[in-house]
Amino acid sequence: MNDRTDPYAHDVPTSTGQPLPGPRTAPDAAPDAAPGAASPPDAGGTDDVGDVIDWLKFSASRSERRGERRRRGRHRLIAAAAVLAVALGGGITWYALSGDDGPAPAASHGTGRRDAIVVHLRPTRGTDSSTVLLVDDGTTRRATAVLLPENLAVAGDGGTRTTLGRSVVQAGTGATRDALNTLLGGGITGSWRLDTPYLENLVELVGGITVDADATVPGEGPGDPAAVVRGPGRSLDGRAAVAYATYRAAGEDEDRRLARFGQVLHAVLCKIPEDPGAATGTVEALAQIPDPSLPEERLGAALAHLAARARHGAYATVALPVRPDGGLGAGAAGRVHEVLGGTVHEGGDTGR
Repeated sequence: MNDRTDPYAHDVPTSTGQPLPGPRTAPDAAPDAAPGAASPPDAGGTDDVGDVIDWLKFSASRSERRGERRRRGRHRLIAAAAVLAVALGGGITWYALSGDDGPAPAASHGTGRRDAIVVHLRPTRGTDSSTVLLVDDGTTRRATAVLLPENLAVAGDGGTRTTLGRSVVQAGTGATRDALNTLLGGGITGSWRLDTPYLENLVELVGGITVDADATVPGEGPGDPAAVVRGPGRSLDGRAAVAYATYRAAGEDEDRRLARFGQVLHAVLCKIPEDPGAATGTVEALAQIPDPSLPEERLGAALAHLAARARHGAYATVALPVRPDGGLGAGAAGRVHEVLGGTVHEGGDTGR
C-alpha cells in the first residue's frame, strides 16, 4: 500500500503534550461605532435631569408669584374703586342736601320738615317779655324769625282768652307753647326761656355782637355814659346787648322793643358755631336748667343750623300782624301758612 502524504498534515500540530489553543474571542468594539449604535448613558445625565426639574419648579413658582401679584393688584383696584364710590356718594349726598346757602340740615331738620322753637326773653325785674318764633324750613333751606307781639290773644286756662305776655309770666313756657300751637296750627316743638342774665352770658360766650342800633340807650344811672349809641355797626358786649334788647323809649310802641330783641337774636346766631357739637357746648356753658321740651343737645343742634342760615343770608325776620285787640291782623293767616305750614284757629274774628 502506497503511503500518501496529507498535504495539510503540517498544519496539524503533533501531539507534543501541550494543550490546544481555545476559541478566539471577538475583539473589542472599535472606538468609532457605527452611526445609530447605542451607547451607554453618560455619567452626568442624572444631574441634567435634576436641573431640568429644578428649572420647571422655578418657572412654575415664578408664574404663581406673577399670578398672585396680578390677583392682589385686582383686589387693590376693586377696593380703591369701592372707596372712591363711597366718597363720591357721600359728596353728592352732602351737596344735594346743602344747596347754595350753607351746610345741610341735620336728620331732625330733613328736607320737607320745619323745626320751630319759641324763645322768650324775660327780664329779671318787671313783667315785660319778648317772644320770637324761630323756624328752620328744610324745604326752602331758609330760616325765619317771627316776632310775636306781647298783646297777641291766646287761649288761657278753662278756654278763656289771655295775652301772650301774661301767658308767659303766669302760665309758663309749656302752657304758652300749647296755646301758640292751638292758635297757629301746630309745629312748635320746643321752648327756650332766655332770662336776661343768660342772654348777657350768651353774648359774652360768643365774643360780643354787632348791630345797627336804631336808638341811643341811656346808662343805668344818672350821669352814666350811654349803654348803646345809635348808629350802624355798634359792637355790644353782654350787658349792652341786654340793655338794647329790652329798651323801649317813652312813647314808643311795644313792637320797637320786640324788633330790637330780634336784632340781638339774629346777631347772636351769626356768632354761634355752625358745628352742632360746638353749639351744644355753648348752650351747656350757660348752665341753664334745660327745658324738657328742648334738651341741650337738641337746642344746640337747632341753633347750629339757624346759625348757618344766618351767616349765609338765608335768614329773615318778620312780624306777625296783630290788631290792637290781640286778634290776628290782615295777612297773618297767609304768613303763618307760609312760615309754619299751619292753619290758624282763632276763637273769634281772625282778621283775615
